[in-house]
Amino acid sequence: MMGGHNPDNYQVGDILFDRKSNLAFKITEDVMLNDIPHVKLQCQSPDDARTKTLSRAALSMNFAPLDIG
Repeated sequence: MMGGHNPDNYQVGDILFDRKSNLAFKITEDVMLNDIPHVKLQCQSPDDARTKTLSRAALSMNFAPLDIG
């Protein structure tokens, strides 16, 4: 992970960078599926409206914070 960022602090509205696709995704909702915390993600690319639902554990492995700085 980058610079001491704690993945437990991801919040609805945070923009994250997909390590595989290089696309930015926004966390749109926190949900519980089978008693496991998940997040719903919406792609922020103008030509890509895909959504994803990932467990919070998978989120920290597949995404990194986006520095819009």
